[in-house]
Amino acid sequence: MKPKSTKVHLSAATLILVTDALILGQGVATTLIAVWMVAINLISIATGLRKKAKNPEANRAHLVGIYATLWLSVIAVITANNQIATMRAESVISAIKLYKENHQQYPETLSALTPDLLQSIPRAKFTLTYHSFEYHRLPNEDVIFFYTTLPPFRRRTYDFKNDRWMALD
Repeated sequence: MKPKSTKVHLSAATLILVTDALILGQGVATTLIAVWMVAINLISIATGLRKKAKNPEANRAHLVGIYATLWLSVIAVITANNQIATMRAESVISAIKLYKENHQQYPETLSALTPDLLQSIPRAKFTLTYHSFEYHRLPNEDVIFFYTTLPPFRRRTYDFKNDRWMALD
């Protein structure tokens, strides 16, 4: 494998990391690409070993490493983002509860919490999509508060009646 090819793969992996972990926050594209590239290169290594090619592992093993590292990195960034969102959500939930205690009803919107209870409503995550908390007060006084852990589904929702987290879908 030529050094130029390695640079191309490293550049592609970096672009995929930024797109999938920081813009989309999904990991789906990375999983598909990483599984494909690892499988293809492992097959190539195995074929080279069977044909007794000169040092086939060195030709492809680094590509397996690049794409396996890419996948692990994207999963780590998504996991960290979701942990950050949970921590930030706890402060918003506390403010919502305090608002209800003080006003005998839930706030109409999250902006009602500022500036008295929160300086500002935090972003849930460091992504360009699905980065906000969602809040809706329903006519029957129920409240829906959630953030998306794996776009476009997997919404982590807080149940105020039972004081616990649950999955919406």
